[in-house]
Amino acid sequence: MNKTRPSHIVQATLLSALLLLTGCRTYGGYGTVEANNVQLSAEVAEFSASLAQAETQYEQLRSAANLDQGLVDEYLRTLEAHRAMSSRVSGEIAANDRFRYRAASRKLGAMITQSRQFHNRYQQILRAMVGDDSIAEPTRIARYQAVPPTFIRSTDRALTAAEVIRRTSGG
Repeated sequence: MNKTRPSHIVQATLLSALLLLTGCRTYGGYGTVEANNVQLSAEVAEFSASLAQAETQYEQLRSAANLDQGLVDEYLRTLEAHRAMSSRVSGEIAANDRFRYRAASRKLGAMITQSRQFHNRYQQILRAMVGDDSIAEPTRIARYQAVPPTFIRSTDRALTAAEVIRRTSGG
């Protein structure tokens, strides 16, 4: 009978129990909570700045006479959703000035995603105003990957309200 086998099982069990009891973390590290909180506050500031920019662009679009009013209203609805999200997030950040690692990481990821979604939606509306939203076929960017026709790449130059007004007025 081999007596070394049970001792290896006991050792492995004790080692795994020790790791569980000591609370070994497999995420984050020293200083990551503070770094996430700094990134989160910077993202909130950028989110508010993009809201201010969208509001100025809406005022320009609203004052233009030759634009499709349905698209201007869609821009306004997106702007109102952006305002609501900004005030909700600002309230959450003010209530919890220091998040734990997981909460800060989730909140940071959500903020970045929301910011991109709002930016892409504004760009879709602006492109629809100038009639620049029709791409016939998906663009192939790699051997096995195709980009959908409505996909807006982050490398595409962003349209502004002034450019939309200039293009639609014929000037």
